[in-house]
Amino acid sequence: MKRSIFFIVMWFVFASAEITVRQSVAPGIIHYHDFIAEEPWHINILEVHLDSSDVGIRTCKAKDRLFSLERTSRMVLRKQQKKINIVAAINGDFFEKDGSPVNAQVIDGIPISMPFPRSVFMITAGNKPLIDIVSFKAKMIVGQSSYPIAGVNQERGTNDLILFNKYYGDKTGTNHWGREIILKPVKAPDQVKDTLRFDVKQIDGSVDDSPNNVSITDDHWIVSGHGRAAQFLSANVEAGRQVMIVNHFPPVKQPVMQMIGGMPRLVRNGSISVEWQEETAPENFTYNRHPRTAVGYNRQANKVFFFTVDGRQPGYSMGMTLPELAQYLIEQWDIYQALNLDGGGSTTMVVGDSLVNQPSDLDGERPVSNALLIFFRNNVDPLHSDKHSSSKVNVKLESWFDCVTDPVCLGSSKMID
Repeated sequence: MKRSIFFIVMWFVFASAEITVRQSVAPGIIHYHDFIAEEPWHINILEVHLDSSDVGIRTCKAKDRLFSLERTSRMVLRKQQKKINIVAAINGDFFEKDGSPVNAQVIDGIPISMPFPRSVFMITAGNKPLIDIVSFKAKMIVGQSSYPIAGVNQERGTNDLILFNKYYGDKTGTNHWGREIILKPVKAPDQVKDTLRFDVKQIDGSVDDSPNNVSITDDHWIVSGHGRAAQFLSANVEAGRQVMIVNHFPPVKQPVMQMIGGMPRLVRNGSISVEWQEETAPENFTYNRHPRTAVGYNRQANKVFFFTVDGRQPGYSMGMTLPELAQYLIEQWDIYQALNLDGGGSTTMVVGDSLVNQPSDLDGERPVSNALLIFFRNNVDPLHSDKHSSSKVNVKLESWFDCVTDPVCLGSSKMID
């Protein structure tokens, strides 16, 4: 009888409580699992300390191709197999049926897709996070002459100069009304420059190509011009000469090293600011409860937080409206700026080699267009080091009974009435 009374009392305590399980993933990277029983909500959080010299954030494109989809966990595994220390990830931007992201993406200073008038999350030079709505401005410089670049990895229009890189595909797909130049990067873009330098490798493609629809390789870029842009290439570019590509994302003044899109902004300067109308988000998308993915950072801009909220699973996790999500970010994590990312069945968080949230699709994790990755620069594998494996807590809070009867869960949790 006493045992029954104990569990009844504990059920009432936990029913109005919040439990957060904390796990140190690596130095400067912490994973939390937050369960709020009242709704209920299952929430996963990654805290990333950008002031740690060993920690960084980068974006990843599905299969390293603009028009592709891939599971977030698969992107992580693919990079890990290349000996890149990826320790955690979340899904990224909304995407089209062809697999391309709706908004801009930049990987290590290389633009992949062009901006759309919605907010993006960026890491600028100096490892600083930023959220804003951006445009694209770029030009090709040859000696004292220059020509504006209309876009990257997109269809070439009248008088356009377009830049293609390996993320676009095997060929540029252009018609014969133009000129194309094969460029070889002099060196990869670094952390302080927004200028890409190239040697002109070849003019009008290779022996097997026509002057257009030129083959794209991993170590070559293609600049493609039509009309006046083609005339500029003919007048200024010759094999063996060096050219520069300068790109900016106004109003951002710093070089952008990583960028990924979302919709809409959730938090502005520490206050709830769900800007769904400004960013053309549907009203029901905003005010109905769905699984959610979000990214934000603190006032000092030295900590970035990744969030996933499971949803569409009655009795387990209901999902959040965007105002609920914004309120949670501010009240529980003191977020100063935040952006909503693709949610619903796309909502995914991976820590190490494990999927730590519970996606809503019946088929499980959904293939998505891109992802935000957390990497560890040190050569030591942080996920399997003795120092951090001892603090790892593997608890799935399916019910409060599981946590009450599990000493590991109780010993690593905090309760807030």
